Amino acid sequence: MNVLAFDTCFAACSAAILRYHECDVAALADEHTRMTRGHAEALLPMVQRVLETADLTLEKIDRIAVTTGPGTFTGVRVAIAVARALTLATDIPLIGIGTLEAMAQTAERQHDNLPGNFAIIRDARRDQVYLQSFACVDGKAVPTMAKPVICAPEQVPLMLPEPVAAAIGSGAPLVPWPEHALPEIIETDVEVSALAVAELARDRKPTTGPLSPLYLRAPDAKPQSGFALQWQAN
Repeated sequence: MNVLAFDTCFAACSAAILRYHECDVAALADEHTRMTRGHAEALLPMVQRVLETADLTLEKIDRIAVTTGPGTFTGVRVAIAVARALTLATDIPLIGIGTLEAMAQTAERQHDNLPGNFAIIRDARRDQVYLQSFACVDGKAVPTMAKPVICAPEQVPLMLPEPVAAAIGSGAPLVPWPEHALPEIIETDVEVSALAVAELARDRKPTTGPLSPLYLRAPDAKPQSGFALQWQAN
């Protein structure tokens, strides 16, 4: 089974292809570029490059996995729009993966001694953070909070189902942790890895309907009241 995965939800664009054959797993291609803008222009050429690196065509892809949020409003829309277009053109099954889940799996891949329970905390700006907690089980990051939430940094200890041994992400240093529940701050700049997205997609069932983005707050850009043109029928 060949899994094509990609992400544009935060300050990077990444794509990867993972091959599963019985008990063997092989990363056939992986590309990751940090960027604050330009995801829409960068993603499709990157997908084409990883396909060429893996010596595959879309006809040889068995699943497409994409991050669904939370993240920047434009970034989430870009990845999902490309995924929808590819699946409409090819009928390849589509799987959505949460960005904090992918970050947790990335952290699990990068750290051999990751504590059994930890939290991913991403700076969401405007004095808020994205939060989700996880446990390490057989090499995979398993959520202990069913869904990610957005909250003020001081609310994080109250939102966690139990104290965590480690806090990972750009929002972790923003939290005023109580002395009795002070976690280890392992890494503050962990990003989503497309390989981690592909790993998580292996055991997921494809979506049966349109893939929906996960927005935890309204977009920053809104129509300005008072500037709408009045229309009158003749």
